[in-house]
Amino acid sequence: MAVASNTVIDTFWPTTFAERGVIVPFTTPVLAHARVRPSASDVLEVLVSGMSDGPSIYVIPWEALPAAFSLTVHDRSLTEEIEFMDATNPSTIRMAALRVARTGLAGADAARVANAQIEAEETERLVTYFDLVKLAHQTMVGGTFEIDFQDVIDPAGQGAVRAIIEAIGKSIDLPRSETQVRIEALSKIIYPVGISGGSRQCRLRRLVSKLQAFAVYIVEWGRDGDQSMAGLTESIGDVAKGALGATRKVMAAIDVTTNKIGPALQDWKTSQKNIEDLIDQLSWLMDGWETVIAIWDHAENEGLVDRRASVEEILRALPKVPTSHLGPGSEKMIATHDRYTSKMVRAGCGWTSGAPDLDLKLRFESLKSQRAA
Repeated sequence: MAVASNTVIDTFWPTTFAERGVIVPFTTPVLAHARVRPSASDVLEVLVSGMSDGPSIYVIPWEALPAAFSLTVHDRSLTEEIEFMDATNPSTIRMAALRVARTGLAGADAARVANAQIEAEETERLVTYFDLVKLAHQTMVGGTFEIDFQDVIDPAGQGAVRAIIEAIGKSIDLPRSETQVRIEALSKIIYPVGISGGSRQCRLRRLVSKLQAFAVYIVEWGRDGDQSMAGLTESIGDVAKGALGATRKVMAAIDVTTNKIGPALQDWKTSQKNIEDLIDQLSWLMDGWETVIAIWDHAENEGLVDRRASVEEILRALPKVPTSHLGPGSEKMIATHDRYTSKMVRAGCGWTSGAPDLDLKLRFESLKSQRAA
């Protein structure tokens, strides 16, 4: 369902990832959970929810964003970085956000987190490279694997690494240099998810594990902690399970391709495109769930009112899996979710009364400010 800019969408379930857009970590409160996507004319537009204290989504032209809202300095810099990088998918938007965050414009804590994440990703890329070399040696050469991770990062160990790669290349009639190029290229593609059973669980695998726990916990909380919200939390859990179902299929395909590393390295041109597409799908499927889990975790030790507020915010931020990636029977899940969304209490209102609650609004804005920092 393509919708033109400057319009309001009352109910919206995307059919494709491009239609849903990518979540952008703006720090301007009104833009919390906003998504960016290309329009029908291939220019960026922003999807903003909750502006009218309801479930509607506003579609705003990208170029109108600075005029429509009083953006923070961080957000102005982020929009410039997104334009500079031509960022339109989860991976490039995430990198743009990390580059801006590490400047300190969102605060010193955010800068430290961004730098730590960038360093962790480089480590995970190197770990993935080591795991791929080990996997290739085990499945294509055999015998004793006589190097460890330290050899990959230590110049003194490079001779042993080259010898291993040369043996791998000989098994498929490739020169060492080309074999190394292909293994390095593969590691740069798959390091966000890493190797199944590898030396380290990489970022997207960790996020999938967290989402599995969240999908169970939020339903249990609704049933045992606040039964008045049981139906709503179960609906959120069903959406999470829908994402997990699609994710498992993609991760299985990634692992199958990776485990058959010999054929992948031989027919690299075909394999490269295939694995890039799979990693891209996984990035889209997980886009936004890190934010949802952070909202839930932040309110874990808070009182009932703040827990309810977190559920309301999660409902607004919920990453809907496009219908093109949902399995059979998803129509019921979508209908149930839309029913709860249409009945959703307006932002900043009491859950039981439906009337404006000033204290709740202040607490809600405080939570947003803390996350932005």
